[in-house]
Amino acid sequence: MLQIPSIGVDAVVTEGAGRWELVTGPGHLPETAGPGGRGNCVIGAHRNLWDATFADLPRLKPGDRVNLTTTSDRFTYLIDDSREVKVSDKRPLSETKGACLTLITCVLPFNKGRRWMAHGHLTL
Repeated sequence: MLQIPSIGVDAVVTEGAGRWELVTGPGHLPETAGPGGRGNCVIGAHRNLWDATFADLPRLKPGDRVNLTTTSDRFTYLIDDSREVKVSDKRPLSETKGACLTLITCVLPFNKGRRWMAHGHLTL
């Protein structure tokens, strides 16, 4: 489960972030760290079309909380940064040394060259 109280997100996250997985909601990029794990856990979702889970992602501010709940644990991340990036900029998807979370979505209207991302760190 993905919960972002500041923007009203409460959604089930599927494994995979391909075209068809994102039709139903947010998806975890399988090649990235799992929730609470060391590294960068990346979750993507749409802002429009079939699913609009991340419609308000650009409203996230530093200090906002994001909760990820698995079948066995709950992890809380604090947002550090939220901004627009070029699709060609792969740094938001890069591996990290610490436990981090990156949320990523499109920039409207249908801008294929840009993405919106929010990055945060795991709280203890």
